[in-house]
Amino acid sequence: MTKYRKTALIEAEQFDSSDEMIHKYNIYITFGSIPWDKPNHKDYRIFVLKTVDGDIELIHGDWIATGIDGEHWVIRNDIFKQTYKQLPVISHYAAEIIEWTKEADKTLADVFRDYDEFEDRVDDIARAWLDGYEVRDE
Repeated sequence: MTKYRKTALIEAEQFDSSDEMIHKYNIYITFGSIPWDKPNHKDYRIFVLKTVDGDIELIHGDWIATGIDGEHWVIRNDIFKQTYKQLPVISHYAAEIIEWTKEADKTLADVFRDYDEFEDRVDDIARAWLDGYEVRDE
């Protein structure tokens, strides 16, 4: 069997039950019966996110992912942590070096050979080259 990895980047935000996130993602709230493991709650709020696949319930701590077409979906926290890793955060300078090197049809090895200041961050620079990156505010 052949193995594959996901290549599309997503944006994700951990749901904190705040009014801000409820409004941002047009989440609606329904009320259910008090769950047996939370007897001190006066009401039980159920958060629901509208997605292209229908309405999906989410709980505090789940992740709301946004795909390349702006669609949203819910990922349970434990699954998210097993499946996704944040992109490396690199300097503007490192980002420029990566882009210049790619535009010149050179390789990642050329980056490490020509710019010895990256030798302390080999893993981050290699991951940024392969998967993308975020640029640090400086």
